[in-house]
Amino acid sequence: MDDGRRGPGAEAPDLELTAATEVLALTGIALADGTIVAWADKYEHLVVRPVTYIQLHIDPTWAPLLPTPGHPEFPAGHSASSTAAATVLEGLLAPEAVTVRDVTGQQPTREFGSLAEVAAEVAMSRVYAGAHYPLGLEAGADLGRRVGKRVLDLARSGAG
Repeated sequence: MDDGRRGPGAEAPDLELTAATEVLALTGIALADGTIVAWADKYEHLVVRPVTYIQLHIDPTWAPLLPTPGHPEFPAGHSASSTAAATVLEGLLAPEAVTVRDVTGQQPTREFGSLAEVAAEVAMSRVYAGAHYPLGLEAGADLGRRVGKRVLDLARSGAG
C-alpha cells in the first residue's frame, strides 16, 4: 500500500512492490555477505588497531575520537558492507547522483556523484575516528565490490 510516505531521508524511483522487494532483499544479502566475508578475513590476518600501534610505539597517552572495537582491524567491515550494498543498489537502480539529507536538520544536505562515493565517505569516517588504517578500508571496499557484483550476477542468472 502506498500512502505517499517515505522513510527518513530515503527517496528512490517509483518501483512496483516486486521490484522494491528484490532491491531490498538483494541489498540485505549484500550487506550480510559483505560482513561475513570481512569478519572471516579479520581473523585470518589479525591486524592490530591504530590505537594499539600508536600507544605501543608512538604515544602511550593517545586516544582515538571514538571507542575502538575489540576485534582485528583488517579488512574494514564498514567498508565491506557499505560498498557491497552500494554496488548492488547502483546495479539495480543506476542512480546518477545521490542526495543525502540529515533528518535531524543538524547537518547540511550533501550531494554525491554515486552511491560508491557515499560508501567511500562512510569508510573514511573510520580512519578519522581512529579505528582503521586506509589499507583496511581499501581491502574492505574491494571485498564489498566483489560481494556486490557476485550478488548481482547470481540474481541476474536466476541462480540466487
